[in-house]
Parts: sequence; structure tokens; C-alpha cells
Amino acid sequence: MQQRESAMQERAEKWPRIVKRGGAEVKIYRITNRGRTAYQTAHYIAGKRLLKNFTRFNAAHAHAEEQATLLSAGHLGVARMHENDREAFVAASRYLKSLPHSVPLLDAVKSYVTATQALRGHGSLLDAAKDYATRQEKSGPRKTISEVVEEFIAIREKLQSQGRTSIRDVQTLRTHLRRFAVALQMAIQSVQVRDVNEWLRANCQTAKTVNNMRTSLVRLFHFARDQGYLPQSDRTAADMSKREKRSESDIATLPPATLRTLLKEADEESTLWLTIASFTGMRTAELLRLQWQNFDFEAGVIRLPRVGATKQRKRQIPILPNLRAWLAPFIGRTGRVFASEKAHDRTIAAVKTKGVEWPHNWARHSFGTYRATLTKSIGQVSIEMGNSEGIVKRDYFDQHASEKDARDWFSIMPEHPANAITMKGASV
Repeated sequence: MQQRESAMQERAEKWPRIVKRGGAEVKIYRITNRGRTAYQTAHYIAGKRLLKNFTRFNAAHAHAEEQATLLSAGHLGVARMHENDREAFVAASRYLKSLPHSVPLLDAVKSYVTATQALRGHGSLLDAAKDYATRQEKSGPRKTISEVVEEFIAIREKLQSQGRTSIRDVQTLRTHLRRFAVALQMAIQSVQVRDVNEWLRANCQTAKTVNNMRTSLVRLFHFARDQGYLPQSDRTAADMSKREKRSESDIATLPPATLRTLLKEADEESTLWLTIASFTGMRTAELLRLQWQNFDFEAGVIRLPRVGATKQRKRQIPILPNLRAWLAPFIGRTGRVFASEKAHDRTIAAVKTKGVEWPHNWARHSFGTYRATLTKSIGQVSIEMGNSEGIVKRDYFDQHASEKDARDWFSIMPEHPANAITMKGASV
């Protein structure tokens, strides 16, 4: 009954039917041949008339609407396509419209090809997307890098106020991590290994700096994982980033004559800093935590305790004869050796006013190099400096400093030595 009514309605309408979209139009003709009815669409592209036949009116009408829409939008190339290609184009465009944001078809194809190439044959793009979505769901609330950085720094600052970490540690984290947050303004869950590698290479001058900044990033990402912002079972992007191999040029040795000159004009704070750092090889953070009660002048050693929340283990460092002479005026003091956390910065600033550049860890590297040259013992220097034997061999035994310079280094004495006590076991 419905078909009969549709047929009667067709006969009542005028032919050809015209489908218009904007300034474009497509005509539909009804053709009767030997009692059979067919339909034909007709339109022009670049002066050429294109015809297409259909057995059903609905199919002809749908084709006419599609062509008129394409012509009105200026998609002449699509309108000329082979039918299968055109249908694929239209269907792909329809799929893209289902997305919450507009994506051009060409951009979608490029993204698909790039992502498929990145998989290198390991599964399909759909599998990878599902796996990624699952990981994101497991990683908890999405947090920007900046949010995680400020949360982490706030906790480290609280630990520093409780004496459980040094201000140097907090300052380093602030400097490194805030720069990272400014450069990569995204969710921490979205950071890829290549993002970390590219940022490190773009912002670091030396291998030492790359590795130091990488260490700060590893700590940040481990914190994020501990807080539930990243999947618990996965290695982080920072863990998988590349460490730089250090070259020999990263290790600089201070000439003994230069240290002598600096000590002649140093104030009390700088004198303490330069002599203890140069003749014990302590790290900056260790120096800042140093207490006078750590010095056992009778036994001739400095006893460094284990520091909680860090990897530093307790160890003993010998008070060598020349250091004993420099420290003689301070015997009997109590409390902190350096009253201010800025002692290191002030000392290095004073050195630079003399026209002397101060490479990173210059005093520590000099101690390690000269001590290794004299003792010929990797194990002994490793224990005194709190480094692994592998690092001591690489950084200090392979520097080939002269024995004359090494003896000269540990012979630097104050011009007017104070009365010093005799200590056990203190020798070069």
C-alpha cells in the first residue's frame, strides 16, 4: 500500500526533480523503458555533464543530495572521484564528525600513519590506544607537571625545616624542576621519554649538568608515582631517559699555588670552607651539615653520621696534618661549623672577585685526584670520599696528576700556624 502511494506521489510531481544546495543543483530524471522505470542524476563539473543511473528513486535522491553538498562546499575534486573512493571519503568525514572536537581528514590520516609507524609492527593502533587509556585510568587523578613540582618542593621544604635535608638539596630541586615545569606545560601522565631527553639536551651544557638535572627529574617522577599520579608498576619517563657519559674534561683540578693565594686573603668563613673542602673532599651538602662535634681531634678523624632520608652512610675522614694546622684555632668550638647555608655561595663569590673561575666541585675533585696520586689505593680514597671504587678510578685515578703537585697540595699550611694538638693516625 505504501509503495503504491509513493508511486502515485512520484507521478503527481514534476520531472526532472531538482536538488539544490547553495548555488549548486543536481537534477533527477525519471526514465521509462519497456514498462520499467529508472532514475538518472545529472550535474555539471567544469563544463562537463556527469550522468549516473539508479533503479530506485531513493538511491538517486541520496546521490543527488551528496553531490549538491560537495559542489556547494567547493569539493570539486571529491565530486569527480570514483564512486567507491567518494563513498569512503564521505564515510570517513562522517566518522570524524563524531569526535568531540573537529579534526581535518588529512590530519587524522597523518596521525594514524605516524602512530602506526611508531608501533613498529607491535600490535595495532587500537590495541595501543586501549592500553594507554587503561594506564591513564590506573594512574589516578591527572596532575600538571607544575602542580606535582610545587607539591614535591613543599614537602622537601618541610623536611629541610625539620633538619632532615639540606637547603642545598631544596634549592637544587627548585631550580631544576621549576624550569622543567615552565618548559613542559602538560599533565605529568603525558610526558614521554623523548620529552625528557629533548629538554635535558636543550638546557644543559655538560654531561655533569645533564645527569644532575636528570636525577632531579627521576626524584620528581618517583614522587608522582608514590602519590598515585603514575602507574605503580611502570618505569617512568625520567627513569628511561638517557644518562650522559662524562668525559675527563668534567673533572678539573685546582693548582696548589692558586689555593695558596686564595687562602692568604680569605676571611674566617672562606678559610674554613676552602681548607675543609680541599683537604677532606667533602660534598657541599656534607659541609653545610657539619658540626664541630663531628671532629675527633684526639683520634685524628672527622666522623660523619648517616643522614636520614638520603643515601649518605656514616664514614670517617682523616684529619690530615695540614688541615689540623688550619683548624687549630677552632678547637673547642661547638655547634655548626658554618652558621649560614649561604657559606658556600659566599665563598665561591669571594673567589670569583679575585678573577678565579670555580668549576663545579673543584675542591672535592682536587682532593680526590691528589689523594689518589699519593695513596695509590682506590679502596682508601673510595671510603674517605664516600664514592664507589668505580667512580674513584674513573674520575681520580685516571687523571694522572703529578706527585709533586699532590705533595704540594697537602703541604699547604697557614703562614702563622696556631698551637696544634698531636693526633693519632693522621698522616698523608
